[in-house]
Amino acid sequence: QYYMAFNRYLDHNSQVSFNLGRTDMGENQSVQQQVKSFWLGYKTQLDKAVFLDMSVGLAKIDNAGFVSGKGQTNKFANAGVRWTY
Repeated sequence: QYYMAFNRYLDHNSQVSFNLGRTDMGENQSVQQQVKSFWLGYKTQLDKAVFLDMSVGLAKIDNAGFVSGKGQTNKFANAGVRWTY
């Protein structure tokens, strides 16, 4: 698995990121699956100990379901609130 992120702080409370990922699966199987993905992320502090995290992205799957030649593209988005104590 490989992962790379480029982060930019907008101010002392907010951050945007551009992320790249690659995961190779099934090395011991006759067909290997590879997932390449990229996503944009945003994090901001809402309160002293409360944060909002969001991301939206795209994943391309080669040999989806470990079926040779089957490609698939997935879109994803998420948002969450977290707090620290």
